[in-house]
Amino acid sequence: MLFNVRPKRLVRQVIGAEGIAFVEWLDGGTRIVGYNWADHAFEILGADAGVVDHLYAAFAPQPSADRRSEWARVLPGGTGVLLERDDGAPRIYDVARNTMSPLIGPPGHNVLFSGVNDGTRLVFNNIIDGRSRVMISDLDGARARVLVGSETGTVGLIDEEAPSPDGKYLLLSSSDNSGGHQQSSDIVTDMNGDTVWRTVVTDIRDGIATDVRWWGSDRLLVTQRRAGDGEVFVASKFVSIPSGAETPASEALAALRLVSLSPDGQHAIMMLGDGAAAWERRCALVSIDPVSGSIVELAAANPGPGDYQTVFCATVDWTPDGSQAIVSAGGI
Repeated sequence: MLFNVRPKRLVRQVIGAEGIAFVEWLDGGTRIVGYNWADHAFEILGADAGVVDHLYAAFAPQPSADRRSEWARVLPGGTGVLLERDDGAPRIYDVARNTMSPLIGPPGHNVLFSGVNDGTRLVFNNIIDGRSRVMISDLDGARARVLVGSETGTVGLIDEEAPSPDGKYLLLSSSDNSGGHQQSSDIVTDMNGDTVWRTVVTDIRDGIATDVRWWGSDRLLVTQRRAGDGEVFVASKFVSIPSGAETPASEALAALRLVSLSPDGQHAIMMLGDGAAAWERRCALVSIDPVSGSIVELAAANPGPGDYQTVFCATVDWTPDGSQAIVSAGGI
């Protein structure tokens, strides 16, 4: 599905993309990379104006006809596609050369790769003896070095969305039990590995769960929950990066079924609908008021005659300017 924010807010099916899933933009809105379930391979497709009109390349055919053994992610700049798998080293597909090469990383278990914003380097978690650290390398794994590490604990990229939308910062999680108790915190570093913000360290025995996500390129949404006596107490705030200045945020933001936030933090793809009526659920484009937490639905992919219950959002990828989102959506 193609979700337009501007010039006109609408949602429509990408014509000619049936059977293509796990879709991402390749170069800002004219080509896409997706997995073809019929041919069991990844493809680069022209999708100008929401119509698939050209097959540029097919790559990374899957060895098993009934399962997807690798997953792909377009790297910043669109020059390469990273393919990861559970049971082997990652590979890099060179878009211009139509070639594949292995990523030879440092010793240890290397996982959770993300590209930095110039498209020439990778950041990833390197795990040795159960302890994680963040490393940075060339696209082929060469010149790998530790970007952020801990002498007494573990630190790693928080997830695939760890880089800020503008690529200037990384959102990390860390844990440390050097004081006899396991403590955790969230950290933002610059691309030199220098810490620019850190949460107050929390002892996990306190029963506080903290969720941190990027809300635009220079702001975090931090939500804390504490369970007790059958209730969950919620506190939400925005944190400016790198100043660390805090402003209150609506507790309603913590309860939203957010699938993906636009790079500018102004729009989102969400699952909407009453949980008591599954067939009313829909994959929707919304705007979110950061102060009140209220949402305004702008357009939605509603269930059609062939959708038994609902339309769900699977994966979302935004153009860098936040004007369009390409969504792998399906009906069940």
